[in-house]
Amino acid sequence: MKRDNGKNTKQRIFETAIDLFSRYGYNGVSIRLITRKVGIKESSLYNHFSGKSEILSAIFDYYQEEIRKMIPTEKEIRNLVSSYPADVILESMLSQSKYYGKNPLMEKIFRIVTIEQYHNKRARDIMLIDMDEIPRRSIEKAFEIMVENNLIKEVDTRQVTMQYFYVLQSLVAKLITLKCFGMSTDKVEKSMYRHIGLIYETVRKQEEE
Repeated sequence: MKRDNGKNTKQRIFETAIDLFSRYGYNGVSIRLITRKVGIKESSLYNHFSGKSEILSAIFDYYQEEIRKMIPTEKEIRNLVSSYPADVILESMLSQSKYYGKNPLMEKIFRIVTIEQYHNKRARDIMLIDMDEIPRRSIEKAFEIMVENNLIKEVDTRQVTMQYFYVLQSLVAKLITLKCFGMSTDKVEKSMYRHIGLIYETVRKQEEE
């Protein structure tokens, strides 16, 4: 059997821990279980991580970095608004929400954060800030810029953002749950697009009717 180099071993430990933490919770997983699943000695794990807490911290680091990649800058939003109609922009924001479905690690870490938020301050902060406050502000900025550029009618951007964001957030959580159990996500995805359509009807300019 070909030996893995250190980098590959560290990545295997990382991904195995994500899988196990997402299934059993952080407290339900031991170092022994992780190393057994990876196929290494317990002592080998400590060449890469000081222990479970450092692995969890690395998982949270990765998750925050990946989430922030999904959040467009104001410049990117303005470029989008200058190039596309409102309905396309709304669907573009939806595609960012569905990013979880394209990255199995993100789906699993979503479950870890959901489980750990009640007794881990960092998980709680990720849930409240990285998964709520930051993306919600970005979406509100997008609505503000669309109003500013006369792409949609004058609306209460904060209220529309709440309607847009929290329904989609709930549907994304349901999508991840269904995928976890190997169930069809077709109905949920259709609900997402119907929701986008309803929001568009709320904000579109009268001239478009």
